[in-house]
Amino acid sequence: MAHLSLSLLFSPPVLALLKELNTEGAQTRLVGGCVRDALLGIAPTDIDFATTIPPEATLSRLKTLEIKGIPTGLAHGTVTAALPGEAVEITTLRTDMTTDGRHAKVFFGTDWRADAARRDFTINALYADAHGTVFDFFHGLEDLYYPGGALVRFVGDAKTRIEEDYLRILRFFRFSARFQPTGLALDPDAVAACQYGVPGLGRLSGERIQHEMKKFLVLPNIGRCLEVMEAIGLLAELGLRQNNCSRLESTEPMLRLACLSWGGDIAWLSARWKLSRADSKLLQRYHQAMTTLGSTPTARHSAATVFADPDLQWANLKALHHALYNTKNLPYVPYKPLPLSASVLLKNGFPPGKAMGLRLKKAADHWIDSLFTATPEALLHLVKGDM
Repeated sequence: MAHLSLSLLFSPPVLALLKELNTEGAQTRLVGGCVRDALLGIAPTDIDFATTIPPEATLSRLKTLEIKGIPTGLAHGTVTAALPGEAVEITTLRTDMTTDGRHAKVFFGTDWRADAARRDFTINALYADAHGTVFDFFHGLEDLYYPGGALVRFVGDAKTRIEEDYLRILRFFRFSARFQPTGLALDPDAVAACQYGVPGLGRLSGERIQHEMKKFLVLPNIGRCLEVMEAIGLLAELGLRQNNCSRLESTEPMLRLACLSWGGDIAWLSARWKLSRADSKLLQRYHQAMTTLGSTPTARHSAATVFADPDLQWANLKALHHALYNTKNLPYVPYKPLPLSASVLLKNGFPPGKAMGLRLKKAADHWIDSLFTATPEALLHLVKGDM
């Protein structure tokens, strides 16, 4: 049986609370991702408890302990304990009685195996008590320490788990990209169940899809998962296509999203994913810039705003262009302001008006053509030729 040295991985306030919630006949254990990560030697970030204490009684106990308790999800048995510098989600053991693929009606209980049976993946259905003893009901330890790396499998029947919440399709690929090495094949039963459940993603809110996909897009090794996601029709359902995104070394999520949505309907994507106004605007600017760069691979005649826009970043555009067109002929050239202004032209005898604006535009075009190396004297000589 596995055992954790809790004092090395969890803060004293967390362990003190865990001890307090194991009094008066109650049983409370660490559960899920924090146990999984701790077993892998990764410092846990999100701390979750599972308990036999009903949610209202949990709030009462926290009040007695002078800990702020927040009823974050009483209908599903969840209370959040606000500890110094961190929060702990405490959820009463439960069984999902009915579900529509988004929400579940639950029954609170004291059966640890029944609680584990409703969780998504075997490696997330692990518990640890206040002594560090690990409890595993569905071979999660075996999957976590699978030869060659962690194996991501659904608890029980994969189709049933997905029908309880279709977001688990996206979670399967996120956890596979995070924990499962590329040399280990994705679980075929899980992939088949995900393909079966793809139409069910239409029941999910855009906010949930966006939140989960942004977590996925920042992971370094998503190429293999993207291939499978495209093969089962998942990317198309999300308004995406593979588009050689795995060539992007950057893990900046909006840059990757720009690559995956290239050639698609980004207005539909922004609305479906409920992207913020800032994210939608940035995605649109990436697409507009890539349209320009795609028509002129050397970028010598691109609009000055492409180079000047601080949100786009020329290095990102170069990487995006390389991913989409598999070319390396775009040099990294950071934008430099035009070393010529209207005041300089006025001092050199140029009359004000529309003609001056045209001369400045001509100077700016040459400035870009020279990749920002032309001297102010050369630019001034250029526009003097129009007088």
